[in-house]
Order: sequence, then structure tokens, then C-alpha cells
Amino acid sequence: MTTAFDIVVIGAGSAGTGVASALNRAGFSVAQVERWRVGGTCLNAGCDPTKTMLETAHVLHRARTAGRLGLVIPDAAPDWTAIRSRVRNVIDTIRGGDGDANVRAEGITLFKSEARFIDPHTVELGPGGDRITAPRFVIATGAEEVRPDIAGLDEANVKTNVEIVDIGALPRRLAIIGGGTIATEFAQMFARMGVVVTIVGSSDQIMSREEPELTARLADLLRSDGVMIRTGTRVKRIARRGSEHVLYGSSGDDPDAEDEVATADMILLAAGRKPVVDLGLDRAGVAFDEKSGIQVDDAMRTSAPHIWAVGDCATAERFTHVAHYQGDALAANLLREIRGEGDPAPISGAVIPWVTFTEPELARVGLTEREAREAGHDVVIADLDMFDQARAIETDQREGMVRLVVERSSGRILGGHILSARGGEMLAEIVLAMRHDLPVAAIAETIHSYPTFGQAVQFAAQAAEQERSGAH
Repeated sequence: MTTAFDIVVIGAGSAGTGVASALNRAGFSVAQVERWRVGGTCLNAGCDPTKTMLETAHVLHRARTAGRLGLVIPDAAPDWTAIRSRVRNVIDTIRGGDGDANVRAEGITLFKSEARFIDPHTVELGPGGDRITAPRFVIATGAEEVRPDIAGLDEANVKTNVEIVDIGALPRRLAIIGGGTIATEFAQMFARMGVVVTIVGSSDQIMSREEPELTARLADLLRSDGVMIRTGTRVKRIARRGSEHVLYGSSGDDPDAEDEVATADMILLAAGRKPVVDLGLDRAGVAFDEKSGIQVDDAMRTSAPHIWAVGDCATAERFTHVAHYQGDALAANLLREIRGEGDPAPISGAVIPWVTFTEPELARVGLTEREAREAGHDVVIADLDMFDQARAIETDQREGMVRLVVERSSGRILGGHILSARGGEMLAEIVLAMRHDLPVAAIAETIHSYPTFGQAVQFAAQAAEQERSGAH
């Protein structure tokens, strides 16, 4: 059976849901296809459950160290069953009940199925299944975990970030393959719950995209939580030893060397994510790459003019807030085009912040110092240590620093980097200044409430402006 719609949206995560809802509200018949769960990875197994679990781990840590605040909290311990229950309640609360029912209640036709193009205007729902057709399609299939080529991986007790948020019991020893955001967040969370954790990353530092000085500080803090960190190491094989798995890898100048790098009874894969593009895109005339994803123009249109792609399957910046932004912008473009109101507007995502929700949080927007200099900018670097900030002292959260990367001649902020409690919230005014091209002086001259963590950003801005203006 073939059913026709005005538009078909493949994927029901942050990007796809926004497009489908907007077109449905505008009166168009919309079909949405989702092979897993409405809400996608972020809601069901990513951002929301992990941040919920991280908050529990952070509160547990604060309880155990509350003596520094003059408190005695005896016998603080994790109840994994209760933690899992709370995670499910948080997801349900954010989702607002049954996700499938919510989508259908809007008037969107939801298909829970795999989807594959069989021609440019037709999608098949599962092998030999029903077909749906439309004059326009939006692909929002997201990304999935990279599974590296490691001997013995398939026989080991391996979990992805999707699976590990709902394991039945805490492992005794956990090895994490990878050193990015997923690895560091889970490492701290499990370590604070009493698990022996080892990070094995192939880059020379954890969080290799971030400012090296900030990540070095974060690595030291993770070690103080008991996390063992092996950087510059590539896992080559996994073998069984009794009830545990042994990870063997190579590091240094000899790629053929093979040393024992970790032992664990559970392994978390956090070696990166790749776009989901197994959709028969060649039959639809859509150009794509297995690693970088679906190729789009600045309006998120693919090489097939009637098909668009948004979110993790079509962008290098794979964040929920980027997917949500792109989905909303694409919906506006589609309505403009359908109604004949003009050409689609470019969907700009130049000022993109992101946060790693360790304690302290690691937040970033824009260029690192090295990136700015390599791009030819003459920059001023303003660093401010959180150790002496009033609010940090009062709350006993003194770890971290703020770094601003500022163009010397104009005072334009090129990058902001924060390792601090409340770092994600502190970053917002830097993002706003960059988005509206405000000079660093705008932050320096703005009154900030005392005592707040945000004052650290103001003080760093004042230092940057003083050095910058003093040079002329």
C-alpha cells in the first residue's frame, strides 16, 4: 500500500520533531518515521538521562565532602535501582508522557519503522513494507556510536552510551574506550559511585577539541576522583581473563607494540559518533559521505532539491541545541518556499556553544587560542583563575578558570572557554556578545551582581580590554 503526504520527515529527534510539528500546525499532511523512540538519543539515552545521573553523582560527592562546609552526612551511598527509576521519571516528565501518543495527538501520522528510499519520492517502511510518498522530504536521522575494529570486541561485555544508562547493576571495574565528552562524563559519574574507571583514549589529551590548559586541569580533577587516564593509546584487542576483560593497546612511537592498558568487567564504547545515512540515499539522488554525513547547502538542502537534511546526520557540530535550531529554521524555510514567499534563508550556526557536564563544567564557544593564531588573528588572551573568586570560595567550588580569546585591534571576542561550576550558564553572555558582534568591553562595562560566578567572566573581560587598549 502506498500513502501520499505533503511532507515526510525521517527521524523524530530534536531536529525532526520541530519540522514535523511546524508543518503540521501550518495545515500540511505530515508523516514522521522513527525506527526507535520519539525524542531520539538525547532524550532517551543521551543528554537528559546522563545529566540526570551526573547530578546524582555530583550530589553524592558533595555529601561525602560536606565536612568542608561544616556538615556531617553519614553513609551517603548510591541506590542504583532508585537512580534508574528517577532517570525514567525525568525522561517521562520532559517528554510529557507517551511520546508516540503525543505525536499522533498533534495530527502527525507516525510510523515506527526503518525507512529506505526506493526512488526520489518514495520511502519503503521496512523490507517489503508499506510505502509513503511526498513531494518533499526532511532527513533527520541523527548519529550513532562508532564501533572500532578491535579484535575480541564482539565477545566482550561492551556497552554503548545508549545501553549503559539502563544497566541492571553497577560494574565493579569499567574501561572506557575514547576520551571525549561521553567518556569524561561517564568516567566521573561512575567513579563517584564507587566504580574503578579507566579511560583509554587515542588522542594525546582528553577532550582534544578543547583548550589544552583547561583539559589538563579537568584531567587532574578526574584523577582526584579515582579515574585512571591513558592517553595516546589505541586499543588493539580485548581478551578474557577469568571474569574480567583485558584491554591490550599500543602507545608511543611503536604502533606494533602491545601492552596491557586496562582490565574491566564492563567496557563503554565512546570512540565517537557517525551519521546515520543507511537510507538508500543513492536511489534518491542525495549525495553523502559515511563519515561526514549528508551533503547540504547553507539552507540545509541536499543535492536532491526536494530533500533537506538537518541535525547530526548533516552537520559536524552534533549537539541537540544545534539540531533544534536547524529544525526550527528549516521549518520556516519550507513554509516560505511552499507559500512562494521567497528563497530559503541561510541557516547560520556560526556561534555554537557546547558544554561537558563534569564537575566543574567545561564550556566552550568559538576558537581556541591556537585556532585563532593559526587563522592569522593577533589576539589577546585573558585568563582568570576561579580559585580567588568570592562565589567560588563561598560555595567551596574553586576549581577552574576562564579564558577569553580576543582580537587585539577590534576587541571582538573570538572564543570563550570556561572550566567552572555553573560554566554552562556563565558562557551564555559570551555567546550573546559573539552572536551580536559586541566587543569585549561590553561585558567588561556591564554590572554583574555580587557575589556570582558570572563575575569571573566580567573580570576576564576587563583584563582583556585593559591589555588590548593599553597596546594602542
